[in-house]
Amino acid sequence: MKNIILVLVISMMVGCGSPDHDEQKAFKTMMLRVSGEVETLPNEASFRVSLNCLKPSIKASKNCLVDKSAKLTEKLLSFGIDEKDLLTTAVNLRKSYDWVRNSNVFKGYNSSTEIYVTVKDLDKLGNIYAELLENSDLSIGSLSYTHTSLDSLENEAYVTALRNSRILAEKLLAELQGSDLEILKIGNVEISSSLPDESYYKEEKMYENYEFVEKNKGVSINTGTVRVVASLYVEYLVE
Repeated sequence: MKNIILVLVISMMVGCGSPDHDEQKAFKTMMLRVSGEVETLPNEASFRVSLNCLKPSIKASKNCLVDKSAKLTEKLLSFGIDEKDLLTTAVNLRKSYDWVRNSNVFKGYNSSTEIYVTVKDLDKLGNIYAELLENSDLSIGSLSYTHTSLDSLENEAYVTALRNSRILAEKLLAELQGSDLEILKIGNVEISSSLPDESYYKEEKMYENYEFVEKNKGVSINTGTVRVVASLYVEYLVE
């Protein structure tokens, strides 16, 4: 009697699972990975200024660095740059040596710091960069560009990606001779914001980068473009 009951229970479980299994077989979907792209001109730039002082004593080295930092800050403020757009990193202090005749010869104490400058008026950037380049007491680099509305540009890129997914799905459906489409899922992957900088220029990427051209003792800067790309995974129900 127990064996008969067990057989009946197993038969009922198999019977309940069959319709769902058949339904899954008839359930057709289309999963697409699409991208949307938005391109615009940058409206903000930033660069790094490095300051160094090598003196025979710690006090002299630190005082030298403080003096250079104060003069640089005063100069940057005179260009109309806001003080909150100047970011100073920690001060580094180390002993400096020269290798002479197989031994280290003490040169002095080297103090250094870096100031990151944000320029919100790109029309002033050429003059600012040119004047700082002429100053032998500092070195500048890492010039890069961005846009203050990257979030809005990313949202716009997502909308473009969704539109592209519909276009692609309809083209594929025409090839498959299907009918209506219904969105089941939308998932985003990592957003990449491609900003022109020096490394992209050296590697000859697909978008323009800034250039430095010596002309009439000035600096000619081409800002290029800010390109924002957003990717989506979109799953359609094929009816």
